[in-house]
Amino acid sequence: FTGTVTAVTNRQKFTISTSLPTGKFDEGLIKFTSGQNAGLSMEVDTNEGQVITLFQPMLGTVAVGDSYIIKKGCKKTVEYCF
Repeated sequence: FTGTVTAVTNRQKFTISTSLPTGKFDEGLIKFTSGQNAGLSMEVDTNEGQVITLFQPMLGTVAVGDSYIIKKGCKKTVEYCF
């Protein structure tokens, strides 16, 4: 999924434009394609809808309008896959 950052709490927590089911991107990966973090990736700790919390803060500032690619995580359970 791709989109842009729409609001920022800090370098570890922000809101994205992609509509996501809560928990489906837990343990996933986000890669920034623009902004100070362009080319950098970080593991997603949790997603509560469109609010993303990362395992660690990004190195650079996350800003409104930064673009990204986000990939779903895998909890390695049958329930999670369906």
